[in-house]
Amino acid sequence: MKTRGPLTAADLITLTGYAAGIWWSVGGPTWSAVYSMIADELDGPAARSMGTAGKQGADLDWGADVALTPLALMRLGRTIGQPQLTIATAPLVLAVQARLHSQGWSPPVGSARAGVMLATIAIEQYQKRKPKALRANPATARRALRLTARL
Repeated sequence: MKTRGPLTAADLITLTGYAAGIWWSVGGPTWSAVYSMIADELDGPAARSMGTAGKQGADLDWGADVALTPLALMRLGRTIGQPQLTIATAPLVLAVQARLHSQGWSPPVGSARAGVMLATIAIEQYQKRKPKALRANPATARRALRLTARL
């Protein structure tokens, strides 16, 4: 069994971006998502420029993307008031990610999780700017459903 080498500076970029992505997914600030996406874009070029690019870093980067995608979908689901979105879409997204990865394909810029993060950030920013009366309120929606059911 071949042992892997020590963590490189590029691996640390990946890991800090991963941690920031987890933080954002569970309610952290927008800047943590932005940092996570920037780290995801910089880790590969950093590894290549330092001569430390290899399978370990590529696997770590892909693993972070795969782990963060359903977490980003979870926050998107909460943001739009449809938490079941994660349950419905995460397995499909994972299957597509795995298929593309097994065929050696990766997008030139970004990732599925970056797309979901950007969409979520855009929706959250839009919701912050809406008048309070137009904002989604799950409690109000549940009360309205109960009242409708009684009729």
